[in-house]
Amino acid sequence: MERGLSGNSRKVQFERAAAYLDEQRRLLPDLNMKYLGAALSFPQSIEQRDGILDSIKRLWEHDKDVVIGAHFDLPEDGARKYTDIVFIGNDYLHLQRIRDFMKGQGVKLSLKDPRILYREFTGDIHKTLGGGTSRVTSLNDLYASVEIELKPREIGAGYAFGFKVTDEEIVSYCCHKDDEEGLELGYRLFLKSLECYALRLQTEGVAMGYPLPDCGIEVMKTYCRMCFFRDYYYIAGARGSLVAALKKADWRIFEPVMEMELTCGTAFLEENPWLDAEELSTLNNGGDTRKLALKARLSAIMDHLEELHHHPQVMDLSMRIGGYAPLEENAAPVNRFKIIYDMDQWKEELDEKN
Repeated sequence: MERGLSGNSRKVQFERAAAYLDEQRRLLPDLNMKYLGAALSFPQSIEQRDGILDSIKRLWEHDKDVVIGAHFDLPEDGARKYTDIVFIGNDYLHLQRIRDFMKGQGVKLSLKDPRILYREFTGDIHKTLGGGTSRVTSLNDLYASVEIELKPREIGAGYAFGFKVTDEEIVSYCCHKDDEEGLELGYRLFLKSLECYALRLQTEGVAMGYPLPDCGIEVMKTYCRMCFFRDYYYIAGARGSLVAALKKADWRIFEPVMEMELTCGTAFLEENPWLDAEELSTLNNGGDTRKLALKARLSAIMDHLEELHHHPQVMDLSMRIGGYAPLEENAAPVNRFKIIYDMDQWKEELDEKN
């Protein structure tokens, strides 16, 4: 029977795989409190496409807060067809800075039709999802099943992933049934890969491709059986189980509800009856200036964003996500959406389609 790796070689392989997972996590963008994007029609020619992707790389070097997404159709044949590239910023003013930078790159980005960054939520966020069983066969075998729980978090708190392993069994077989070091290294890598892909799923979204709202994924139970007598530790089995589990959830689509505060002239308030606001105070300014607070769905104020940010009678405007509200049953996004966190990887995917 074939001999296994030496202890030193095995640790090198483990560290290499762990470093790969750390790098994948580093690539995941920060979606905390982001709610708005500007769309650019997906270029039709390969030359135009590559030029725009290079411009986006330069944008990322210039502005680390920009997140790139893409709308796509998924026909019956399963061939993904991208329709728009979406530039996601922190707020409307950030989108304007993104637009100005891209203009300097020769790319015209319009803010006339900004896109809402919808979210997905399970109907019952406190839900335990039983995972499927993944099996990977090549140099080694890995059997893995995962049971997870989704939990809500405070809006703006970001994404979280935690372990609460209540029942686990790691079995080494083949030629190293008593290989305690192999068990320990393999299990650590299994948990690390599970964490990495859970965060990636939260970033990319699940069924329709929209990012999840602020929530946590917690592992309630894991079971895996692995063989470590060769030089390949698997990182795909955990992802397969988690994908299978999340796809069983009862997903609903939500939109951001914005909390706004602003100071404006009474004339502006009278000209804009949509400002159904609770008055916080009337400033001693001749009686013609008011400070207001309101809460509204993002879709209800989308058409007024430019005016709110640039009207001479609007001052001290602040806007942030205050929660999420479900879309009406007949108001669901048509196109699917995904987050692009590795431009080179996306370009490889696009090249394979041509």
